Amino acid sequence: MTEEKTGIPPHIKRNTLYLALIQALVATGFQLIPSLGSLIMLRFTDVLALIGATLSMGKITGPLMSYPAGLLADRKGRKSVLLLGVVLYGIGALLIYYSVISISLNVFMVGLVVNGLGMGALRQGTVAAIDMFPRRLKAEGMGYVMTGTSLGSIGSPLLVWATSNYAANHGMDELALPWLVIPFLMVLSGVLIYMIKPDPLEIARNITDHYPGEVISKGKQAVEQSKVKIGELLRELPIKISLANNALSFAVMSMVMSLSALILRQNKYSVTLISICIGLHVFGMFGFSSVIGRLADRMGRKKMMYIGSVVLGISGFITPLTSNYLIVTTGLFFVGLGWSINNVATVAMLGDSTPPTSMGQMMGVNQLIGGAGSLLVPAIGGYLAQNFGFPAVGTACVLITVPIMFLASKLRETSPGVYDHS
Repeated sequence: MTEEKTGIPPHIKRNTLYLALIQALVATGFQLIPSLGSLIMLRFTDVLALIGATLSMGKITGPLMSYPAGLLADRKGRKSVLLLGVVLYGIGALLIYYSVISISLNVFMVGLVVNGLGMGALRQGTVAAIDMFPRRLKAEGMGYVMTGTSLGSIGSPLLVWATSNYAANHGMDELALPWLVIPFLMVLSGVLIYMIKPDPLEIARNITDHYPGEVISKGKQAVEQSKVKIGELLRELPIKISLANNALSFAVMSMVMSLSALILRQNKYSVTLISICIGLHVFGMFGFSSVIGRLADRMGRKKMMYIGSVVLGISGFITPLTSNYLIVTTGLFFVGLGWSINNVATVAMLGDSTPPTSMGQMMGVNQLIGGAGSLLVPAIGGYLAQNFGFPAVGTACVLITVPIMFLASKLRETSPGVYDHS
């Protein structure tokens, strides 16, 4: 049966805007981890191989939180889990602030863990975006929310610049003060979460009530409303490919991002310039998400994965080869862009194949698998950099992206978001 294409209802647009603003506020804090976290770790340990641990902690604790958070979100709705996320995120930032001023590695590690747990819960924001759109608009709708994160690429450098200047003028630590601002941003996020109505899960459960002209076959609607076990879904090839490719692209991005701040700091660049570099990287990750989403809905997920893997591999290879600020910054921007293309395509694939009553859990599985790779690969990157030099990291990036193209080639996508693997 042919779908009648309708516009996006006003309340869906309003909820999408709120989610985008929440993403922007959260991203402002998230960027402090790659911008300042590795520098804090180096200050505490003076061990190059450990700098990747700052990202790895969040990459594993976040996914560990993602599945129980997704299970709760599938039962109680997305808003309650998002509120839990902003509370944990704010507490984690306070702990990191205290760790720097008290010179405590243990408190710093605990702060990273709590921060990661908060991020794990906040990943349900992507699920909330997918909830509110029919299949033909899922990637585009998700892209609108993710584009909001690009505002954080502006907010975080401004935050670091303002707090570093204030710290310098008042005898404070420039690596500590930015973390003190994050709890206030999380309070604003909590207000925005409260304003989202109705809960996105309720929209997903009654999608035709919100898109009256959207024609969905009774058979498909029944499948979407049924409680399918995650184990059964994980046997489907599109989901296997999506989970694997998302993990691989996360691994490349994490490895390059964790080392870039160190490369720049070793060459005497200020924390403000480092933050701008990371900010442009985050802009690459999210700034074009709505455009990428529209392309994924029109060209298909498979083609976008091919494009994303090429961009990711080339930029991941070039970025660690030099200490030139412009080249590192440009390369890191394209690493973010390549990751974004893969991420939008693969997460949209999960949305294509997963009913809304299981999507929160599926996102948790996705984050858990991606986090496992992100835990190991940045540490491997630090080891390669210390023992073989930064060019070895670039070579590793290329090798990791090759399987993305291979797995994408196995996908039989008959039309965007529709797969034939029966």
